Amino acid sequence: MERRSVLKRLLAAGIAGASLPAIAANISRKDKSVPTPDSSSATNADIATMSDVAPVQLRNSLFGPDGAKFIGIGKTKIDQLLEVHVKQFGAHEWTEPGYENFDSAPAFREAIAYAAQNGIGSVNAEGKYKLLSAGPTMYTLPYDDGTVSPEFIKGGTDHNIDAEKRVTMPVVLDVPSYVRLKGGHITNTYWDFGWSRQRDPINIKQHIGIVFRVSGYPKKDRMVAYVKGIGISNVSISRAFIGIVSDGVMFYHTEFNNVNYNNCGIPFIAQGADSMKFGGTTSLENCLAGIVIGGMWLTRNNTWRGGKWVPPYVDGTDIYAMGWCDALKVENITASYGDSLFGARHLAIDKFFDTYFYKSANSRRTADGGRMTNVDAGGRNTDYSKEPYRGISHRAFINFSRYGRGNCNIEIKDSKIWGTSRIPFYGANLVGDDYYGHIDNIYAENVGFLDPTKPWSDENNFYKSGIDPYNRDRDDLLWVAAEGKFGVDKMTIQGTRWRETSQATRPFNGRQKLVIYARKMADLFTGGAPISMLKSLRLTAIYTDKEEWMDVERLAADRYEIPPIAFDRSDADSTHLFRHRIVPTQLKLHQNNQFVGEIKASAVYTAGKVELYCEMTIPADAASLTGDMNIRWIPIIEEKLNYGSSEMGIMVFNCNIISHQQCAVHDKNGKAIGNAFIPKLLIAASGTNQTLRLFSDHQKTMPLSIADFAPGSLLNFKVEYNSTWKLW
Repeated sequence: MERRSVLKRLLAAGIAGASLPAIAANISRKDKSVPTPDSSSATNADIATMSDVAPVQLRNSLFGPDGAKFIGIGKTKIDQLLEVHVKQFGAHEWTEPGYENFDSAPAFREAIAYAAQNGIGSVNAEGKYKLLSAGPTMYTLPYDDGTVSPEFIKGGTDHNIDAEKRVTMPVVLDVPSYVRLKGGHITNTYWDFGWSRQRDPINIKQHIGIVFRVSGYPKKDRMVAYVKGIGISNVSISRAFIGIVSDGVMFYHTEFNNVNYNNCGIPFIAQGADSMKFGGTTSLENCLAGIVIGGMWLTRNNTWRGGKWVPPYVDGTDIYAMGWCDALKVENITASYGDSLFGARHLAIDKFFDTYFYKSANSRRTADGGRMTNVDAGGRNTDYSKEPYRGISHRAFINFSRYGRGNCNIEIKDSKIWGTSRIPFYGANLVGDDYYGHIDNIYAENVGFLDPTKPWSDENNFYKSGIDPYNRDRDDLLWVAAEGKFGVDKMTIQGTRWRETSQATRPFNGRQKLVIYARKMADLFTGGAPISMLKSLRLTAIYTDKEEWMDVERLAADRYEIPPIAFDRSDADSTHLFRHRIVPTQLKLHQNNQFVGEIKASAVYTAGKVELYCEMTIPADAASLTGDMNIRWIPIIEEKLNYGSSEMGIMVFNCNIISHQQCAVHDKNGKAIGNAFIPKLLIAASGTNQTLRLFSDHQKTMPLSIADFAPGSLLNFKVEYNSTWKLW
């Protein structure tokens, strides 16, 4: 006992200039010339006593688990400077001879416990380890306690019922708040949890790789506290049934940086997230499902209010039970499913998550056989029929809003997706129209395929295959990147058929300023010509799967090309749109069906009307052209459009008619007393089947012929009638 005490005093004081191996070597030789300690806590007598200590005892003390506690350096001890590494607690890499199947999980658990007990913020686990055994702790799967808010009971709509059965799963690594795990790089740090994606069962007996607990656990739980200050960096998590579970809403300096999930069932599940980050690259390689934030069934209360509305029904309680997601940043996420074709095991993962986490059957009102309160906090009947459970497998990222709470500011900067049969990013719909989130850039390759290694066809269209029971209401890929409230800025499509990028649009809330730098102004002016791609300051177009292209809008410095404008959003009448277009053209003058000559014409379209200006010279042989005079092919007439009169109007600018028509002459009593011949007039027009005819009476019973006009004279008139934007 005395020798051990002397050793501790001597080494705790620190031996100036002596390294740990040098001290051990000197003592093993019983060398009494050990340098004198600077501290008065170790005397020469102590040093002399040291010479009698057996070398084996010294080596065991210095190089044992607590050796660093005994060696001083400067004004502290080495154990206060060194980080905790799992190898200090007995971990061995599978690359070490004789340790190919060694279970390092107990060493990991010891290292994590040591770090937590000593206020050490991180555990270094660089290396390649197998983590095969579960520890003594369990994770309790989501459940409700059967209660409802006193506010619902007070309203007489609901009452307490029996609690759900508590179900647990074994945990390999149980990590408290304020402890992080780190590796060196995803290429040299692998944590293999030993679950086979192809063969092992999908049930609650399988291990959860890592569970992060709330601050204050176990005195506090996920219903009253956050998971804080945790994270993982530079690690490949391999072959875990469930890689990571956050047993609470993640908050406060929580980051997961450069984490690769390889051949996992469900790589990541979190109750919720607030002000946290997935930094670097988060990659999913041949997992069965994507990263899941939210979606846990933890209460019967259909509300996203806190305090007395959620367990434990105390004022000031945050909405932990809602599992919200706010201010989540993702720098880069990649997902590849090339070696994991959608099949029975993916559906088993969907069912497992729904059975034990999401519990869609509980979404029905209690009165209808579910467990949700019959009304929401506003007194409206509970109805989640428009938010069906659509599965988590074969996706990259899923954010649920289990109780309709409006998640906000989920920002994904970059993403590359290969081979997800389902739409890779899923967000809830029943969350309002505020700023849910967006994806800046996505490269989507072979999304929506049944088998992404084969060419696209109807037979290889996942949504047409009918094998997905969670999306039977969809018979085609509707969006390439995201469904729900995610907006998307830019997308590159490879292999995947042309579809809309996302279900939702991306909102902007601030004023915007666009400044374009140019070599000179002339570079961006069209000179009145149609706007080319190079001259466009802004171009909006639609491109379809059938290779159809439609320009919606083109803006140049001196020209703006747009479709018809509606000034009143509530007015759905297409004839009330503002449109203006002038189209010079040539029409054909016919007698009967015989072509006679060209007519110079110009069609002016304005808001559902067309004004057709016609100018021609009457042929020299007009006297012989006494048949049916008609002009072809005028723009389409829309007689049913509700825009003023359905009749055609005419205005004559220049006309020389030499024919006369006979009219009866009556006396003052109305008695016919003879006939008179008066000049014919051009006073009416009529059009059918894109053919125009001219008349000398308003009743349109007296058509004019070419012979009625003076040969060589000028005929110039305008007709106006209802027409659409489509010209011909």
